[in-house]
Order: sequence, then structure tokens, then C-alpha cells
Amino acid sequence: MMFMGHRIFILSKLIEFMGSLGVVIPGIILVVFGILFTFQGQGMVGPESSFMYQNEEWVDYGMIISMIGVILILIGYVIEKKRQI
Repeated sequence: MMFMGHRIFILSKLIEFMGSLGVVIPGIILVVFGILFTFQGQGMVGPESSFMYQNEEWVDYGMIISMIGVILILIGYVIEKKRQI
């Protein structure tokens, strides 16, 4: 637990250095993968031999991953708006 503050500090410095794109791009990637996992969990895409295929757990995981991606995109938007002020 002692290192948590240090990690947050490093993350904030990384975001400051990379700007909003450093948050938005991973957010977009997470949204795309979340959608893919959701579709695979529903049996719409992917090989039938996959452990994710028609697995209801992966529908939930995919939605959660997509939501995290959307949150990151929104954080990047807020960072960009604050920089413009």
C-alpha cells in the first residue's frame, strides 16, 4: 500500500507528459476489445473452440472493459478541456 501514492504520482506525470492522447488512445483500444469480447461471449464472432465463445461471463467482462474505456476517453476529454483554459 505504501507504493500506491508513488504510482499515482508517476501516472499523473505520465499523463501530463503525454497529454490527453495518452489516456484517450488506451480508452479507444479498451472499447474496441470490450465490444469484441462481448460479441464473442454472445457467440457472434470468433472460433467455436474458444473458451470465450458463447460464455455469458465474457459478455459481462466485455461490457465492463468497454465502460472502463469510455471512462478513460472522458478523462482524456476533461484533461484536454482543462489544458485549453
